[in-house]
Amino acid sequence: VTATDYKDFMCYNLGAASNSDDPFAPSWEINGGYWQWGRNGEAAAGPTATDPKDGAVSDWNISDAANGSWADDSKTGNDPCPLGFRVPTKAQWDGVVANNTITNVGTFGSSATNYVAGKKFGDKLMLPAAGFRSLFSGALSNRGLNGYYWSSTDFGNSGAWSLDVSSSGASTYFYGNRTYGLSVRCVAQ
Repeated sequence: VTATDYKDFMCYNLGAASNSDDPFAPSWEINGGYWQWGRNGEAAAGPTATDPKDGAVSDWNISDAANGSWADDSKTGNDPCPLGFRVPTKAQWDGVVANNTITNVGTFGSSATNYVAGKKFGDKLMLPAAGFRSLFSGALSNRGLNGYYWSSTDFGNSGAWSLDVSSSGASTYFYGNRTYGLSVRCVAQ
Protein backbone atom coordinates (compact mmCIF):
# COMPACT_ATOMS: atom_id res chain seq x y z
CA VAL A 1 0.00 0.00 0.00
CA THR A 2 3.13 2.19 0.02
CA ALA A 3 6.62 1.65 -1.35
CA THR A 4 7.64 0.14 2.01
CA ASP A 5 4.35 -0.99 3.64
CA TYR A 6 2.82 -4.32 2.64
CA LYS A 7 -0.71 -5.22 3.83
CA ASP A 8 -2.48 -8.54 3.54
CA PHE A 9 -5.81 -8.48 1.72
CA MET A 10 -8.32 -11.30 1.88
CA CYS A 11 -7.97 -13.63 -1.14
CA TYR A 12 -11.64 -13.27 -2.14
CA ASN A 13 -14.32 -10.62 -2.36
CA LEU A 14 -16.62 -10.51 0.63
CA GLY A 15 -19.60 -12.80 0.04
CA ALA A 16 -17.76 -15.04 -2.47
CA ALA A 17 -19.51 -18.37 -3.06
CA SER A 18 -16.22 -20.25 -2.69
CA ASN A 19 -13.07 -19.59 -0.70
CA SER A 20 -11.26 -22.54 -2.25
CA ASP A 21 -11.28 -21.61 -5.96
CA ASP A 22 -8.19 -20.04 -7.55
CA PRO A 23 -8.23 -16.37 -6.39
CA PHE A 24 -6.34 -15.36 -9.57
CA ALA A 25 -8.84 -16.88 -12.02
CA PRO A 26 -12.02 -14.77 -12.15
CA SER A 27 -15.18 -16.88 -11.94
CA TRP A 28 -18.72 -16.64 -10.61
CA GLU A 29 -17.51 -18.42 -7.45
CA ILE A 30 -15.23 -15.52 -6.43
CA ASN A 31 -17.38 -12.62 -7.71
CA GLY A 32 -18.86 -11.99 -4.24
CA GLY A 33 -21.77 -9.89 -3.05
CA TYR A 34 -22.45 -6.15 -2.98
CA TRP A 35 -22.51 -3.74 -0.05
CA GLN A 36 -23.83 -0.22 0.39
CA TRP A 37 -21.29 2.12 1.96
CA GLY A 38 -21.33 2.20 5.77
CA ARG A 39 -23.54 -0.86 6.24
CA ASN A 40 -22.48 -4.25 7.56
CA GLY A 41 -25.17 -6.33 5.88
CA GLU A 42 -24.88 -7.59 2.31
CA ALA A 43 -27.19 -5.50 0.09
CA ALA A 44 -27.27 -8.02 -2.78
CA ALA A 45 -25.86 -11.53 -3.08
CA GLY A 46 -23.39 -12.50 -5.76
CA PRO A 47 -24.17 -14.88 -8.61
CA THR A 48 -24.66 -18.63 -8.51
CA ALA A 49 -23.82 -21.25 -11.13
CA THR A 50 -27.29 -20.90 -12.67
CA ASP A 51 -28.40 -17.35 -11.72
CA PRO A 52 -26.43 -14.15 -12.42
CA LYS A 53 -28.62 -12.33 -9.86
CA ASP A 54 -28.70 -9.20 -11.99
CA GLY A 55 -32.21 -7.88 -11.36
CA ALA A 56 -33.50 -5.12 -9.10
CA VAL A 57 -33.62 -5.77 -5.34
CA SER A 58 -37.11 -5.34 -3.87
CA ASP A 59 -36.02 -3.92 -0.51
CA TRP A 60 -33.08 -1.77 -1.73
CA ASN A 61 -32.18 0.84 0.90
CA ILE A 62 -32.11 4.35 -0.63
CA SER A 63 -30.92 6.25 2.47
CA ASP A 64 -27.25 7.08 3.01
CA ALA A 65 -25.34 5.73 6.00
CA ALA A 66 -23.96 8.37 8.38
CA ASN A 67 -20.43 9.79 8.15
CA GLY A 68 -17.94 7.63 10.03
CA SER A 69 -20.00 4.46 9.61
CA TRP A 70 -16.83 2.92 8.20
CA ALA A 71 -14.14 4.92 9.97
CA ASP A 72 -10.89 5.50 8.11
CA ASP A 73 -8.11 3.20 9.34
CA SER A 74 -10.11 1.57 12.14
CA LYS A 75 -12.86 -1.01 12.48
CA THR A 76 -16.38 0.06 13.40
CA GLY A 77 -19.43 -2.01 14.32
CA ASN A 78 -20.77 -1.41 10.80
CA ASP A 79 -17.67 -2.79 9.10
CA PRO A 80 -18.68 -6.01 7.27
CA CYS A 81 -15.19 -7.57 7.28
CA PRO A 82 -14.38 -10.51 9.56
CA LEU A 83 -12.30 -10.24 12.72
CA GLY A 84 -8.77 -9.02 12.00
CA PHE A 85 -9.82 -7.28 8.77
CA ARG A 86 -11.57 -4.03 7.80
CA VAL A 87 -12.60 -2.05 4.73
CA PRO A 88 -9.46 -0.41 3.20
CA THR A 89 -8.97 3.36 3.18
CA LYS A 90 -8.79 5.48 0.02
CA ALA A 91 -5.08 6.03 0.73
CA GLN A 92 -4.52 2.26 0.84
CA TRP A 93 -6.28 1.77 -2.51
CA ASP A 94 -4.22 4.65 -3.96
CA GLY A 95 -1.10 2.87 -2.68
CA VAL A 96 -2.13 -0.45 -4.23
CA VAL A 97 -2.43 1.30 -7.62
CA ALA A 98 0.79 3.34 -7.27
CA ASN A 99 3.07 0.59 -5.93
CA ASN A 100 2.19 -2.54 -7.88
CA THR A 101 2.49 -3.79 -11.44
CA ILE A 102 -1.04 -3.89 -12.84
CA THR A 103 -2.19 -6.40 -15.47
CA ASN A 104 -5.50 -7.41 -17.01
CA VAL A 105 -6.90 -10.90 -16.51
CA GLY A 106 -9.46 -12.38 -18.90
CA THR A 107 -11.70 -10.62 -21.41
CA PHE A 108 -13.44 -7.39 -20.43
CA GLY A 109 -16.98 -6.71 -21.68
CA SER A 110 -20.27 -5.86 -20.00
CA SER A 111 -22.54 -8.89 -19.48
CA ALA A 112 -24.41 -10.23 -16.46
CA THR A 113 -22.63 -13.56 -17.03
CA ASN A 114 -19.11 -12.30 -17.78
CA TYR A 115 -17.20 -13.59 -14.76
CA VAL A 116 -13.79 -13.95 -16.45
CA ALA A 117 -12.42 -10.37 -16.27
CA GLY A 118 -10.32 -8.86 -13.51
CA LYS A 119 -7.30 -6.76 -12.61
CA LYS A 120 -4.15 -8.18 -11.02
CA PHE A 121 -1.96 -6.04 -8.74
CA GLY A 122 1.53 -7.45 -8.33
CA ASP A 123 1.59 -11.20 -7.68
CA LYS A 124 -0.71 -11.31 -4.65
CA LEU A 125 -3.98 -9.49 -5.41
CA MET A 126 -6.60 -9.97 -8.14
CA LEU A 127 -9.90 -8.08 -8.18
CA PRO A 128 -12.76 -9.41 -10.34
CA ALA A 129 -14.68 -7.00 -12.57
CA ALA A 130 -17.88 -7.64 -10.60
CA GLY A 131 -19.76 -4.49 -11.71
CA PHE A 132 -22.02 -2.53 -9.36
CA ARG A 133 -25.60 -2.26 -8.12
CA SER A 134 -27.79 0.76 -8.95
CA LEU A 135 -28.23 3.37 -6.22
CA PHE A 136 -32.02 3.39 -6.69
CA SER A 137 -33.04 -0.21 -7.42
CA GLY A 138 -30.04 -2.45 -6.81
CA ALA A 139 -30.07 -3.69 -10.44
CA LEU A 140 -26.71 -4.93 -11.70
CA SER A 141 -24.57 -2.97 -14.20
CA ASN A 142 -21.13 -3.38 -15.80
CA ARG A 143 -20.26 -6.91 -14.64
CA GLY A 144 -17.24 -7.99 -16.66
CA LEU A 145 -16.48 -4.40 -17.65
CA ASN A 146 -15.54 -2.76 -14.32
CA GLY A 147 -14.85 -3.65 -10.73
CA TYR A 148 -15.83 -1.18 -8.00
CA TYR A 149 -14.45 -1.62 -4.49
CA TRP A 150 -15.51 0.53 -1.53
CA SER A 151 -13.00 2.29 0.66
CA SER A 152 -13.78 3.31 4.23
CA THR A 153 -13.19 6.97 3.34
CA ASP A 154 -16.32 9.11 3.27
CA PHE A 155 -16.65 12.43 1.45
CA GLY A 156 -19.16 15.13 2.32
CA ASN A 157 -22.45 14.02 3.82
CA SER A 158 -23.51 11.48 1.22
CA GLY A 159 -20.44 10.41 -0.75
CA ALA A 160 -17.57 7.97 -0.38
CA TRP A 161 -14.48 6.84 -2.29
CA SER A 162 -13.89 3.56 -4.10
CA LEU A 163 -11.28 1.84 -6.22
CA ASP A 164 -12.49 1.42 -9.80
CA VAL A 165 -10.82 -1.06 -12.14
CA SER A 166 -11.35 -1.54 -15.88
CA SER A 167 -9.41 -2.86 -18.86
CA SER A 168 -7.81 0.57 -19.28
CA GLY A 169 -6.65 1.18 -15.71
CA ALA A 170 -7.32 1.51 -12.01
CA SER A 171 -7.91 4.59 -9.86
CA THR A 172 -9.86 5.82 -6.87
CA TYR A 173 -13.16 7.47 -7.69
CA PHE A 174 -15.65 9.55 -5.74
CA TYR A 175 -19.19 8.20 -5.57
CA GLY A 176 -21.75 10.90 -4.78
CA ASN A 177 -24.15 8.46 -3.19
CA ARG A 178 -23.52 5.74 -0.60
CA THR A 179 -26.48 3.64 -1.72
CA TYR A 180 -24.65 2.13 -4.69
CA GLY A 181 -23.87 -1.54 -4.16
CA LEU A 182 -20.15 -2.18 -4.64
CA SER A 183 -17.77 -5.02 -3.90
CA VAL A 184 -15.72 -5.16 -0.69
CA ARG A 185 -12.21 -6.59 -0.45
CA CYS A 186 -11.06 -6.57 3.17
CA VAL A 187 -7.54 -5.62 4.32
CA ALA A 188 -5.77 -6.80 7.48
CA GLN A 189 -5.98 -4.41 10.42
